[in-house]
Amino acid sequence: MIRSRTVNTIHELASQGKSIQDIAITLGIARNTVRKYLRHPELVAMPHPRPNRRSKLDPFKEQVKKWIEEDHCYNCEAMLPRLLAMGYKGSLSRAQKVCPSSASPDGRALSRRAL
Repeated sequence: MIRSRTVNTIHELASQGKSIQDIAITLGIARNTVRKYLRHPELVAMPHPRPNRRSKLDPFKEQVKKWIEEDHCYNCEAMLPRLLAMGYKGSLSRAQKVCPSSASPDGRALSRRAL
């Protein structure tokens, strides 16, 4: 996909009477690209947002929250073997994104030992 500014330039040059080949040479793009955007002007206004991808940890997030609430387990390194036993295929760094960052639920910082 090319930038909308380039598409606008294609349409400006075409309205000035320039040929597809001249527009392509001027802008340094392929003739077929120029032809495509002249035939389908709606393409410039169509953003293509990326779909949200699921994390490997998504199926286990509820279990992690349960461990935090019931077992008061805030240590991701201690949770990782449990997750692996349940079939988790991700890494420790991915699990750390779900775990609270070195703080208990009441906001107090945990000691280095607790981590």
